[in-house]
Amino acid sequence: MQNIIDTIPGKLRIETYAKGNQVAMHVVPVESFLFTDEKAPLAIASHDEAPCFFVHDAGYVGAIKVSLSEALEGKVEALVGEALSAHGLQGEGLHVIIGPCLTFSHTPIERETLAKAMERYRGACKITSGVDYFDVPLACLLGFRALGVPMAQIQVSPYDTYENPSLLYSKLRGEEEENVTLATLL
Repeated sequence: MQNIIDTIPGKLRIETYAKGNQVAMHVVPVESFLFTDEKAPLAIASHDEAPCFFVHDAGYVGAIKVSLSEALEGKVEALVGEALSAHGLQGEGLHVIIGPCLTFSHTPIERETLAKAMERYRGACKITSGVDYFDVPLACLLGFRALGVPMAQIQVSPYDTYENPSLLYSKLRGEEEENVTLATLL
């Protein structure tokens, strides 16, 4: 099966390995967050969390894996913002790719939690007459925007891990295997 490939032209290539395909190179595994000037490929193994990869015009590359609870806590703004500040960098220099991961209709959330989330991520909240939802990749996008990353420099994968059972693993479907997404500098 063919892998999912996204690129930031001239900067970064992102490849999510399809079910059963093996990573054929040495990579730096990212468990939660990494911001570095090293040039080795980075990899995130995730169930349904949002893998986010980014490159800065100053030569730094980074990755962050964001779960629902971490999105609600503002993990993107906190960790990426801290890394940018520590290196004297601005968000305008970042180029970002988010996903694939679960999206709106597969991320239910309690009404009380949603009410709190709306203060920071109103656009990532969906209220219905039955179940309420939170969009983790959209919250990540909003987090990067809060750091000053221009919208034109943020891409969100159109693939939902749950909705693509022949291509991607999903813990929501009961699968324990993780999707591996690899970022390589161009």
